[in-house]
Amino acid sequence: MQYGIINLNLIAVRKKNSAKSEMISQFFFGELIKIISKKDNWSLVVSKIDNYEGWIRGSQFLPISEKDYSKPSAKKVKGAQEAHEAIRITSLKKPSGLDSMNMKLYNLIYDR
Repeated sequence: MQYGIINLNLIAVRKKNSAKSEMISQFFFGELIKIISKKDNWSLVVSKIDNYEGWIRGSQFLPISEKDYSKPSAKKVKGAQEAHEAIRITSLKKPSGLDSMNMKLYNLIYDR
């Protein structure tokens, strides 16, 4: 059995292995999957979260080991990024030249 982790923000899960097929669900970044079968550039997968089954493109996930798939917490799987790490301040010096809307956004992130 093969396993994977979704490596894009949001991907469509299809009823059949075709881009023209009906979208039946969505998988999110970091979601763990079990690969049931492969056909052409498509993989039939099952979500670990809710056991939902559908087809996704083979390039939309990274392979992981069974050990990583079976861990109680998927947060530390190699290649995954925790949500709170997505936005963070890289410098303590406040930037200049931002309009009021961007400065409000910057301050919101900075204050957290």
